[in-house]
Amino acid sequence: MSAPAGFTPDGMPIGVELLGRPLDDARLVAMAYDYEQATHPRRAPSTTPPLVDGKAPHAAAIEVVAKDGNAVARGALTYDPTRRALAYSVDVSGLPASHVFTMSIDRDSAGRKGDMVRHLTGPGVASAKGTLTLTDAERRELVAGRLSLVVYTREQPTGAMRAPLQLPRRTN
Repeated sequence: MSAPAGFTPDGMPIGVELLGRPLDDARLVAMAYDYEQATHPRRAPSTTPPLVDGKAPHAAAIEVVAKDGNAVARGALTYDPTRRALAYSVDVSGLPASHVFTMSIDRDSAGRKGDMVRHLTGPGVASAKGTLTLTDAERRELVAGRLSLVVYTREQPTGAMRAPLQLPRRTN
């Protein structure tokens, strides 16, 4: 018999398998039940956020602006918590497209630059549009306010053009 045993750090479910002798089904069910009651390994799927006023939460709009001198990156993003979907539209102006190395979603924590989480465009592209399905870990980072839109350019190859992605309150 299998029973839920929790989740990996990436949010993947794991289980425990109980083996018994022939005709020990009732005993296995009792052991699995006792284990589940003692450990409470279940949790609601991250794609099933809590209801807001008895209804599914609405998608949240995020507007960001990152500047570096004359260069400006404007992003319009929408986060749909029921699907863990992050739709984005980003445009860079004030410098030639050939100066843009990449646009990405990066992890930021306590004002410190972190690693790149998602790559949005390649070199020479000053406009990007698309939708990402976030992993459970990425969703937690977004909700906690630890993700930023970052533009790496010839002038700023370390990603000085960055804007934090801040969700409106009550979005999960």
